[in-house]
Amino acid sequence: MEPDEAFARVRSLIKQHHAFFRECIPLIASENVVSPAVREALICDFAHRYAEGWPGERVYAGCQFIDEVELLCIELAKRLFRAEFVDVRPVSGVVANLAVYTAFTMPGDTMMALSIP
Repeated sequence: MEPDEAFARVRSLIKQHHAFFRECIPLIASENVVSPAVREALICDFAHRYAEGWPGERVYAGCQFIDEVELLCIELAKRLFRAEFVDVRPVSGVVANLAVYTAFTMPGDTMMALSIP
């Protein structure tokens, strides 16, 4: 298969995938159904930019809009959780999960999970 044909096939499969999930609900707990606004945010350029450090003190240049979004998220989270300090920067999905586990469990607690086939 030529690269152009492969690209067209992948695009077609992506469209079929989206059409399929418009008609059904995934029942896998770790999957999510997102709104068009969330989908737009996930595919924007922010998704693959480095923004290490704090707003206004980034390691890399060109983060002024990321800074504004992060500051808005921080303020909203502070209000929502009535917190004085909020950090909205998960390092990774694993680290984000660990943060939740340590926030809501104590040493010796029992957790339930499904086995992975």
